[in-house]
Amino acid sequence: MNKFTLCFTMKHSAETIYEELIKAQFIVQAPTEAEIFFRGETFGFWHQIQKANKQIVEIFDEHLALDESEKNILNEHKSLLFLQGLINTKEKLESVQRVTTNLLQKVATGVYFEHCGTAYTAKNWQNNNLHDDIMPWINFIYTKKGLWTLGLAALQSSDIKTSVVNQEDLESKQNLLLTLIEAHLNDEIELESGLNLTAEDGKNYITQKTPAPLFKKGDDLYNPKGCLTLIERK
Repeated sequence: MNKFTLCFTMKHSAETIYEELIKAQFIVQAPTEAEIFFRGETFGFWHQIQKANKQIVEIFDEHLALDESEKNILNEHKSLLFLQGLINTKEKLESVQRVTTNLLQKVATGVYFEHCGTAYTAKNWQNNNLHDDIMPWINFIYTKKGLWTLGLAALQSSDIKTSVVNQEDLESKQNLLLTLIEAHLNDEIELESGLNLTAEDGKNYITQKTPAPLFKKGDDLYNPKGCLTLIERK
C-alpha cells in the first residue's frame, strides 16, 4: 500500500516541538519510538522532525502564488514535522484531516502534501474550509493528452484521466473527477474499468483501463493501482 506524507512548517524549534504539542494538548507525552499518537485518534503516524528549510517556501508558492505576508509567515518557520501513514478507510482519512486542521490552528503555519504536490497555508486551509474536503489530497496535471489526477495512490485507488477541450471544459472536468472520487470514498461507486455513469449535465461516461499511466513503475509518483480513463459515450 502507498503511504501519504505530510510536511508541516512549524512555529517552534525542533527541540521544543514535543513540549508545544503537549502544551496544546495534542499528545499526552513525547513519543519514545518512531510512531506518534494524537489525542482522540485511534491510529498513529510515523513521524520525523527536521530543522527549518527555507526552500520549502518555493514549493508553497508554486501551488498557491503566495503574497508577501504569507511568504514571510512561512519563512519564519522554526522546524518541519513530517507525518506519514496508510489510509485504507474513510475513518482514517477523516482522522488525518482532523489532525491536520488542529496542527494548522495552533502550531503549524502550512502543510505540504508530499505524495501529490499540493500545499496550503494555515490561513488558506481555514478560509477554504478544507477540514472535510478531499481537494488537498488530489493534484491535477494538465497535458496535451488530457487531465490527470495525482495523489489517489495514497487513498489506495486508481488515478483518473480524461480529455479536455478548452479552459471552460477543464474546470468542468475537474469538478466531474472530484465528484467521482468523493462518490468512491463514500462507497457509492467502485472505481474500476467498465464503470458507467451520468454527469450532472446529462453526458454519459465509461471508465477504461489506461494502458500508459503518467508515471511509470519505479517513479516516486507511480500508482500501483494504475489509472482509469474516463471516456464520454456519444
